[in-house]
Amino acid sequence: MSIQQVLSNLLNNSIDALSSVAYSKVISIHTYTDDTHFYMDIVDNGSGIPEEIQKTIFRPFVTNKINGTGLGLAICKQIMEKNNGDIHFSSRKGETKFTLSLLM
Repeated sequence: MSIQQVLSNLLNNSIDALSSVAYSKVISIHTYTDDTHFYMDIVDNGSGIPEEIQKTIFRPFVTNKINGTGLGLAICKQIMEKNNGDIHFSSRKGETKFTLSLLM
């Protein structure tokens, strides 16, 4: 399993989040570093992750998608941790940002 799978899942989630909005759709990727880490932000301007599942979003079988399995983000978390990294997010209406961090 690789970081490529994490990126693919996060981008697919962003595309899904934007599929139901009627306004201009934006997905952006930003990278940056500090003294010890490489960071990547994947940001979309969708409707956001519902507040009631935000605390459990990385647990298996947690989803707000009609046909979702709830495994994607749990697998992403596992992949990042196996690669000495981490994944965090912030979400509100109009912006969801997932941040990947890896030791350099």
